[in-house]
Amino acid sequence: MGLQTLLLVAIAVVASTVPLLAGRWFQGPWFQLAAALGLTAIGMGLAWPLLSGCLAGPYGALPEVIQETISGRITEARPGLSFARTEPERALLFMLPVLVSLLVTAYFGSCRACQVSRSVIRIKRSDCF
Repeated sequence: MGLQTLLLVAIAVVASTVPLLAGRWFQGPWFQLAAALGLTAIGMGLAWPLLSGCLAGPYGALPEVIQETISGRITEARPGLSFARTEPERALLFMLPVLVSLLVTAYFGSCRACQVSRSVIRIKRSDCF
């Protein structure tokens, strides 16, 4: 893995973990979402000098003719919208796990019984030591 990939992983870890830890003091999903987005923006801003070279894509250093050949023949190299327009069935299968996880998260996040069970399961700080 390159330094850029490790940097993106570190930003994702910090942006997803810190709001959960801060949830002890600041309750509510909107705070956690805002904190995650804010930390992601700060992390990307700090990492921009290393990530700006990635905008050309994995084939950015290749000649234009080869880039066109690759982007037209290799499915994984094609833009997502182009792939969805030409092969909607495969694009749906590719996105199905994401859609299902969003629906499950939305259901359990809004479920009143789930909110009650979360408050019952909370571990006291004194139980951890």
